[in-house]
Amino acid sequence: MKFVHLCKKLWALTQVLALTVILFIFFLLIAVPVTGALIFRTVLAKILLYWRKDLSKILTTCAHVFAVDDVESRPNVNVVITLTFKGTITVQSLLELFQERIISLKNPEGSLHYPELQQFYHQWMGFLFWKWDPNFDLQNHLRLYDYPDLKIVPQENISHGDLARINANLMRKSWAKGRSPWEFLVIPNFVEEEEDLSQINDNKNPGTALIFRFHHGIGDGFGFFNLLWTYFAGGEATLETIEDDYRNLKSHFTPKHSLCYYALSPVIGHFELARQLLECNDANDWKIPDSQLIQSGMSAMTGRIPVEDIKEIRRTYQITFSGAILGLISGAMRQSMIDLEFDVPERMHGLLPIPSRWKNRGKLRNYISYIYPELPVGTGDFKTRFLLSDSNLRSLKKSTLPVMNKLLHQTSGAMPACIVKGFQKNVFATALISIFPGPKKTAYLLGNPMTDITFATSCHGNSGICISVLSYDSSIRVLVNVNEAVPSRMTNLAEIIVRNIEKELHSFHKNEDFVV
Repeated sequence: MKFVHLCKKLWALTQVLALTVILFIFFLLIAVPVTGALIFRTVLAKILLYWRKDLSKILTTCAHVFAVDDVESRPNVNVVITLTFKGTITVQSLLELFQERIISLKNPEGSLHYPELQQFYHQWMGFLFWKWDPNFDLQNHLRLYDYPDLKIVPQENISHGDLARINANLMRKSWAKGRSPWEFLVIPNFVEEEEDLSQINDNKNPGTALIFRFHHGIGDGFGFFNLLWTYFAGGEATLETIEDDYRNLKSHFTPKHSLCYYALSPVIGHFELARQLLECNDANDWKIPDSQLIQSGMSAMTGRIPVEDIKEIRRTYQITFSGAILGLISGAMRQSMIDLEFDVPERMHGLLPIPSRWKNRGKLRNYISYIYPELPVGTGDFKTRFLLSDSNLRSLKKSTLPVMNKLLHQTSGAMPACIVKGFQKNVFATALISIFPGPKKTAYLLGNPMTDITFATSCHGNSGICISVLSYDSSIRVLVNVNEAVPSRMTNLAEIIVRNIEKELHSFHKNEDFVV
């Protein structure tokens, strides 16, 4: 048995080394065309100042990867932020506030601070540029929720369950031609919990829900969170990280190693990239081709989970905060497959974006890398799943992969749109996972306290499952979106995963493992 195991390891190492050589040669071969594309982009950016005065700046290489999406027919990278408030917030008051603090906000030299909100993507000479909307009207973007698939009238009361359904419907909705791909939708008569519906009859004022939907090509999550807290809320709340380990995961792109490590980093980078390509390509019942994803999905969310509960797991097992989150997700995915009688693989992977906060500060930008953390779903022991999830996350954090993946992202984005489109989708991971820190204290808008916030991205590539985690006011909420094309035995798979996440947490507190 030991000999067979050794042979398998040697064969796996041989494959990685062979692919490392192939990648090294491949990157040498594409160095010339990529350099040429970068020079051509720079020339185009200068020419348009005199030739195409109707165009603004060329999209950055990172934004270019997202913007080649079919925004007017089948968008794959929409982002939805849902905020709920106590009290009534009217559309008119939001229009005035947004116009003053966001749309009209200018830099010291007099240029608009957020010009992208009045621009849309326009292709010229093979690349995407920002083009001004000549008929820009804020009321086209900031308005009452008006989509016909879920009619909302002033007499109706909206619950968290309704918001989850709205969230699922908005994920893959297309955008109007010739308009900037973002919208701020207002939903009145929001009721915090289902059991509160009876209180409306007692003349108690319901709250308001706001849905901020945007296309990822405009900016990443940190850019829009900064817009919301720093400018829209008048600086009343700021983004805070949950734990230092999460901040480090995003910011320490260059590992702290010896001089020898830096000298060998190109070789190590290609080796680790080759290993990622071979090891992170999942094969299981829930990973389906992008061509099979449909426009509808299902959505569900956990209750508010105290951050202290996650910290307790962190302290108990001496792991990172993000490692504890991934451990919970691993157990929930495992149990969900068991519940629905699917074959449980030894492992699956998630695609975890790692944006850089400081590059986004004050601007809408895409400055992003990503890693593929392992979810040890084949492990039945509760504690071992957490330890394996955290160990893998730590090793990825110390590797060159955040740098290599970021370089790949930027390199592909430097090419013409027709080429970039082939690199836009994820083909490896089963699930997309986002872990974002939010304000630690209560945020206010027009004097109304915010009671909750959720964040989610569209399922795309070969990933029909999206799991988003966002903290706010000393608690977190996990939102799960599942494309209806993912096999689910005629059940709501999103609700099953959510239920099992809560069971995993309950299992920890009872010091038992309900997963078999």
